Amino acid sequence: MSNDTTKMLLGIDDEHLIIEEGQVGDDGVIRLVGSLNYTPKACRNCGIINDHQIIGYGWRKTTIRFAKTLGSTVILCLNRRNFHCKACHTNFLAQTNAVPKHCTISNTTRKQCLEKLTEPVSLKHIADELSTSDSFVGRQLLRAERDFQTNWHYLPKVLLMNVMPTIINIPH
Repeated sequence: MSNDTTKMLLGIDDEHLIIEEGQVGDDGVIRLVGSLNYTPKACRNCGIINDHQIIGYGWRKTTIRFAKTLGSTVILCLNRRNFHCKACHTNFLAQTNAVPKHCTISNTTRKQCLEKLTEPVSLKHIADELSTSDSFVGRQLLRAERDFQTNWHYLPKVLLMNVMPTIINIPH
């Protein structure tokens, strides 16, 4: 399977992320190996524009977990480029939009979790379907609940009230 097809199936649209190989293990887990490398435009710490002040400084291995595909758990072992800024003497890691910073669960899995939370099933069932923990699903539920809380300190310009007329039976 080609690199672009695998990325499309996993919902990855980062052009710098390259999936190099993949195999199904004895435990049924699909393990993919990829790399993330690019030339940063500026330092994330000091903001200096990169004119050969930011150099590659080795690699760091990270693991990204995806939801089950065809009944198998998918894990991407990603080699990320580590960078060093000569101006401020700090290191930073290459970032991708496939996963949030400092996280191991992919954004597509997070979106699927929110979609499945609309179904009348248990958190444990959703966690089993997505190859995550039930505490992760619970945190996603609480995060979504915070985003949709009603602001009681705000009233709209127009309040619409539907008043139903009552019918009174008057005896003759």
